[in-house]
Amino acid sequence: MDSELHSKKDILKSTGVLGSVQAINIVIGVVRTKILAVLLGPVGVGIAGIYQTTVSIISSATGFGINYSGVRDIASAAASADETRIGRNVRILRQWAWTTGILGALIALIFCKPLAHTAFNDESYASGIAILSVTLLLSALTGATNALMQGMRRINQMAKANLTGVGLGLAGSIAAYFMWGFNGIIPALLITFLSAQLSAWYFSRQIEVKKVNIGWSEAFREGLPMVRLGFFMVVAALMNNLFMYVVRAFVVKEGGLGMAGYFIAAWTISSTYIAAVFNAMGADFYPKLCGVQEDNAAVKRIVNEQTEVALLLTVPLIIGIISFISLFVDIFYSRDFDVTAEILRWQLFGDFFKVLGYPAGFILLAKAKGGVLVIVELLWNLIFLGSIYIGWDSYGLTITGIGFLAAYILYIACIYFIVKRLVSFSWSKTVYRYLMIFSPLMLLSFLSSLLLEIQWQQYAVGAVLFLISAIYSISQLRKIVDLNSILGKFKAIFIKK
Repeated sequence: MDSELHSKKDILKSTGVLGSVQAINIVIGVVRTKILAVLLGPVGVGIAGIYQTTVSIISSATGFGINYSGVRDIASAAASADETRIGRNVRILRQWAWTTGILGALIALIFCKPLAHTAFNDESYASGIAILSVTLLLSALTGATNALMQGMRRINQMAKANLTGVGLGLAGSIAAYFMWGFNGIIPALLITFLSAQLSAWYFSRQIEVKKVNIGWSEAFREGLPMVRLGFFMVVAALMNNLFMYVVRAFVVKEGGLGMAGYFIAAWTISSTYIAAVFNAMGADFYPKLCGVQEDNAAVKRIVNEQTEVALLLTVPLIIGIISFISLFVDIFYSRDFDVTAEILRWQLFGDFFKVLGYPAGFILLAKAKGGVLVIVELLWNLIFLGSIYIGWDSYGLTITGIGFLAAYILYIACIYFIVKRLVSFSWSKTVYRYLMIFSPLMLLSFLSSLLLEIQWQQYAVGAVLFLISAIYSISQLRKIVDLNSILGKFKAIFIKK
């Protein structure tokens, strides 16, 4: 029991520190999106979102996962205290970053017209994609630099670089939107990517790395294992981005850019912000799981511990957003985005199942079953996309939320069936206890938001449900760790020299 409690405490502390950084990034992102929504409306949000999705797809296709696998290579070298090996791995990573970045930029530049036609149904946006081709190089270089800081465990520098880059990007974006309106979308995106790269470069200079000369052909050959390591994660990311590209293009075609803006707004809240919690948890969880992947009993224990903590941290958040969904949309965007709330409540209900299945999905990667994970992700995307195509005429844009929920219900069933056969996995009694408490609260918050027409009644019922879930979660978290110690660790990142 002591070892289990210690393990959960480590999960909470690492999640708390990294999650705090993610939370600040989210707040900055909300401010940026809010300003974009107020100044340019749903159409502006739609255009910016589609540009970002286009860049993300190309980045996933040409990045070869080096920002994932590079961390492991550098961390392994750092543990050996071999300065030459560290320098060699860093050099290989940087040369691969230049190669993949230039490749992505060339693809965006050469195929800008067909990309614009597919994404916007309008080739006049091709010039914007061509200009944004440079962001593919900037993104690759930033990823490599962040991999260096993370691999060397320079959390201080990494956190500062992250927040500084996002802050500078916000300031530049606001200026661009105010000065140029719709014409400021491209400059704002350029400033965002450039700020991230310059900040990462500035703070990474504090890391002393031995210079090692390696030829391009040698770096290519020695970097191939690093590329193979990140292959399955890249395939999954590329597939998800590609399907999202198709969904957004379909929404634009059927409903226009305004409809795309509503959908992107809902997706940002339900997926991007919840993903911030997952990213904070996964940074420590995945390496720990890989370290015990031969011991099925340990795998089951760690996954259950992660699931328990994930439920405690995220379910009150989800219930809170569902309960005050109209208020959240007004704060994050504007009153013009009322349609977003209709989509969002369904997607947030789907996030509950996503939280439940997320830790178990890592078993497939830890067990080198990346191909199976890709198939499961493909199934999720097919259900999501198929639901939209089939239900659009009957439900309109709301089907994007209903399809999201349906896809995650099927996803959790598939993941559980697979990992049960793979490692005899089953959820712990604690997980089931949490589900018995949280599931009724989730369902009631969803139904009250959906069925109650008078807003103050929605808020009153929602407030009670949120308080019950929050009080219960905090009481369980206090049994694991002193919550003040997490705040102390976060402060230390910025105070410690």
